[in-house]
Amino acid sequence: FFGFRLLLGTCGTVHYVLHYREHLPSRVPRWQAHAIAVMLCLASVLQWYWGWSILKKLRQKLAKKPKGE
Repeated sequence: FFGFRLLLGTCGTVHYVLHYREHLPSRVPRWQAHAIAVMLCLASVLQWYWGWSILKKLRQKLAKKPKGE
């Protein structure tokens, strides 16, 4: 999850946002290219939100002591 969804996905989003103007074919309307950039950014924010939530839960679970102690 963390390697692909967060790191690779975020790198791909940043790459698209930085370079989509010069690499997309001219037949793609500008508003669609901008809409894709916005959607990718929102998706990345959502992935980081869920990733952070998973890390917090995991840390809480690891910090708990077994009942026998």
